[in-house]
Amino acid sequence: MSPGIGCWISRPQPFPQQADVHPIRTVPGTEPSVPGTFCAETPRPIGGDSVGTQWETRGKNAWLSLGTKGFPQKKVLSLVLCVAMLLSVMVMGTGAAFTDEDDFSPQYAEAAEVLTNLKVMQGYDDGSFLPQRNITRAQVATLIYRAATGDVTDSQTDIYSDYDKFDDVQSTDWFAGYVNYCGNAELIKGFTPTTFGPNKNVTGYQVLAMILRAVGYDQNDEFTGSGWEIRTASTAESLGILDNVQDATLGQPATRELVAEMLFQAIQKDMVTYTPAFGYQTDKALKLGQTSLGYKNFKLADADDEDVWGRPTTKWYKDSDKDLKYDSDETVYAEITATPDASFNVETSECDICEALGVKKTTTVVDTYTNGVKDTKDVTYTATATKSMVGAQGRQLEYYEVDGGYRLVVIDTYLAKVDSVKDEKTDAKGHVTSDAYMNLTVYTNYAGVDYVVKGDDYAKGDYVLVNVNKDTDNNVKIVGFTAKQPLVEIVSKAESFDGAQSKLWRNSNKHTIADKDYTDAVEFNHDEAQKSTIKFTWFLDQFGNLIGSVALDRSNYAVLKDIIWNVGRPGSAEATLISMVDGKEYTATVDTFDGFSAKDGQTAGYWMADKNDEDPYHTSSSRNTFGYVGEELSDNDMYRGLAMYRVDTNDDGTVNLEGIESVKKNDQNKIVVDKLYVNYVENVSVDVKTSAIVKPNGSEEASLTKSTNFIIRDGKGTKADPFTYELKTGTKELPAMKNVDLFYVDSDKDGFVDFVYVVDYISATLDPSYVFAYTTEASEDFDADIFTVNVYVNGEKQDIDFNAATYKTLKNNLNKLFVAEFNETTGVVKSLTLVTEANDVSLADKVEDTVVDYVTGDFTVSNDNETIKNVETTDGTMTYVVAENGFKFVSTVNGYDSLADLAKLDAKDLKTLGIGVWVVAEKDGTHKQATTVYVGDRLTSTATSAVDVLNNLDLGTITLTDATQDTLNDAFVDAAKKALSDAGYSDVTVKIGSTKPTVPAIGTTATAWAQIDVNDGDGYVTANGVHVSVVNNYSETSLKAAVKAKIDSVEAKKATYATKEAWIAAAENAVKTIDGMTSCTLTLTPTSQLGWSDGATYDVAYSVVYKTVTYTGTTSISVVA
Repeated sequence: MSPGIGCWISRPQPFPQQADVHPIRTVPGTEPSVPGTFCAETPRPIGGDSVGTQWETRGKNAWLSLGTKGFPQKKVLSLVLCVAMLLSVMVMGTGAAFTDEDDFSPQYAEAAEVLTNLKVMQGYDDGSFLPQRNITRAQVATLIYRAATGDVTDSQTDIYSDYDKFDDVQSTDWFAGYVNYCGNAELIKGFTPTTFGPNKNVTGYQVLAMILRAVGYDQNDEFTGSGWEIRTASTAESLGILDNVQDATLGQPATRELVAEMLFQAIQKDMVTYTPAFGYQTDKALKLGQTSLGYKNFKLADADDEDVWGRPTTKWYKDSDKDLKYDSDETVYAEITATPDASFNVETSECDICEALGVKKTTTVVDTYTNGVKDTKDVTYTATATKSMVGAQGRQLEYYEVDGGYRLVVIDTYLAKVDSVKDEKTDAKGHVTSDAYMNLTVYTNYAGVDYVVKGDDYAKGDYVLVNVNKDTDNNVKIVGFTAKQPLVEIVSKAESFDGAQSKLWRNSNKHTIADKDYTDAVEFNHDEAQKSTIKFTWFLDQFGNLIGSVALDRSNYAVLKDIIWNVGRPGSAEATLISMVDGKEYTATVDTFDGFSAKDGQTAGYWMADKNDEDPYHTSSSRNTFGYVGEELSDNDMYRGLAMYRVDTNDDGTVNLEGIESVKKNDQNKIVVDKLYVNYVENVSVDVKTSAIVKPNGSEEASLTKSTNFIIRDGKGTKADPFTYELKTGTKELPAMKNVDLFYVDSDKDGFVDFVYVVDYISATLDPSYVFAYTTEASEDFDADIFTVNVYVNGEKQDIDFNAATYKTLKNNLNKLFVAEFNETTGVVKSLTLVTEANDVSLADKVEDTVVDYVTGDFTVSNDNETIKNVETTDGTMTYVVAENGFKFVSTVNGYDSLADLAKLDAKDLKTLGIGVWVVAEKDGTHKQATTVYVGDRLTSTATSAVDVLNNLDLGTITLTDATQDTLNDAFVDAAKKALSDAGYSDVTVKIGSTKPTVPAIGTTATAWAQIDVNDGDGYVTANGVHVSVVNNYSETSLKAAVKAKIDSVEAKKATYATKEAWIAAAENAVKTIDGMTSCTLTLTPTSQLGWSDGATYDVAYSVVYKTVTYTGTTSISVVA
């Protein structure tokens, strides 16, 4: 990795939604434009904005491929398919798939594609290329190095790191090897002889000079001195390197895409050698056995080809056999699809087509590919033929110039429904036994045809637009199927809207829906609406034409979050529902709803047969009878998150909330539930390993899939809204859930659950678990004094809650393994037990079906990383076999990220490096299956691990009154004992060590530090740096003494205070200097007949407020005359 080049690590991206096993990136041209005129008498399309229109795109910046056979190709490159052309075939390149394709300039996309797959350039970790980002001189040197040497893995750069070429390039810089190589080879030059400026932006001219030197130019320093930019650009232009580049950009800081374009063009040019007699000559002419950098280092060659639809392509490949002919076993770097010379998606006259192609009289379509099937019959187009029509509404026509005329590619788009989605399957060794695939009904006719498409990018029930390749030679192989499948490429999800026909047409290919006209696509085959005038769902193709209609989906599933009565004439019950599909809330007026009686601690929950299709009734106050709805949410607590329902929408927009399908009378003539729409079960578990809902007896209740949607109601919220609801899909990210109550639905009766609503999950229903903290970062609920921290729980990252005590223990013991126990009601971690050598055996029964081992002996990992051994003097030899499935390795120690890294260490190394290792394994078996290995900080010693809890521990705040050394020592010890108890250490002795805490002055707050001696049965060991914030408050006696002392400190002297009022003010201010004193009022009462100036005596009464408490007292003064 080269950090200075934006961490350009190649990131393979998934191919888009299609089953093609030979994906190709289509790189079309500039944005299409509407032709300037229609030919005379050409019928114009109908339908306004919703109807596809005729488009033209002409090749600009055209250039010919390097191949000498086949057809010439005009290629204007872009990463975005214009709406009129190739939206139906969003195909990718062989390696690069950038998330920011829209940011490329069209003419530079091919260069980035090829160079990325050559690994000369690379994208960023997030899948982007950032084509418009400026590039530095060091980054360009890196690209020059790779292109000039072919060392795209940078394996040789260290050789050049120590070359002392430039003062501003150090051997430790990431770019040192690249810059020094290029400098030594004189491919680059500095700003001065000794400075390169590696982090400065580079201009287009500077890049050209570097690139041309790599090809062999600048042997006479023609790219230096006055006017070097003109000479550099002139040389590049003469070679064709700047054919796609605007001159105005060369003086500006170069972008990544510009550099890619110039480098790509340059590595295709013949390398040159300079001689005084003949000047620059190509190496090919001198018979040096090499033609270009591209061919020399990468065997880069190109060949004309075509894709499965018949579009002309250029294939950039590695000419391994050096015959300049592409063979199917040769590596393809990239395949670029040509841009059509014209493209249409409506019925169009030959006249208009010829005009778009620039044909003045006639031209010939020499071959036609219709949905992949080739027809070589010549067809003549005449530029004056205004009534000879080609194509149809929504049918894609693309014209490409080839030898002898033009090639026509015709592609139809069809509506399809995703009937099912199947997950990828693998064997025990991870080999794919069945690809992920989707079953589609493709509406090539009304009933549709079944097809299988590789991938799982869409959900069951989605409607998509597809192209079907009808040439059987293009059938594709899907693992798990014996026979090849027809190639079906998914264009996109079909856009849809709901509406009713407001006008019916006869003998016309259009529909009017909600007073808006739409034109039908030629493949509008599935029309369930027919002549109906009620609402249906209508689908559009990528050009805005209608392509199908289906009955409105009037049923979906949702959770009843709450309900309220809207007062009016008539009033209505309005429910807030949470969709089981996307987790979003929406409101609906309830026509009827089925009764459900929630679990109440005494009685199990159940669907109420006698409340089937109940009408909601208005009540003015809270009632506990199902069906009554109050005007305030607080009146309707019984309905909060009550159940999952099937939501059926009526024609008037109201809904019926259905849980019961039917009821009947039993033998006792009592109404009972006969069939259910929604199932309800209690005290079950969600097993994420087997993807099943499991009954209390261990048998399976129902099967889940990666597509199952869960709404999880968590018992944390506000008083007004006491629950939170979270949507999750599949079991992969689910928290462990045991003994929960839930609703579930298999809506399509395929044997797998589609929706699950978990009613009573509390993040807190975990059994005792292993917890390993890697961060102290926490979100705090100040009202509840709860801290939520992301930690590893049983090897998986998860947010869990801690109280103040357990959070303090956790944050002072990062990178160590605990066994956590949870409060059964709140789910907060109530205790943490540090896993040590002393207790690891006894903790075996704490976490279900596991054992845990803190490694202190000779630790070894087998060469194949499949066996772990820990040989200890006390516990003997523990041997663990690494679990084949689900093994987790958790490490917070840099450089030790796998078992292979640990295998390099022995017991001495672990101790020396301060590395702690914990192994968690399955309980049963002779050779226990190691499921998780944790690597963190080593405990101080096996006998005194309690010291780890106290070392540098902040014990919080201690509040004392008139503290002495003894009382502070005692408080310190008590706080330390509590911290140890919270961490799981109860049988320990604690005392103050040799460094005792300093007692703060009375009335002050200060941090006190001390040593704590801890004895857990094997002698005392000292914990250092233990500290606490001490608040040393006054007692009433000491406070009054302090007040008197402050009053006495203000001498009643006539020479200083001319009046008694002046003295009172000074004395009051003196008292207020006591820390925590907020007010002071003094009152003087004379005790002699003398006045202030004559040396009188006074009784002084005071009233003070100290930390919100009022104290009163008296003293006396004598005035000094």
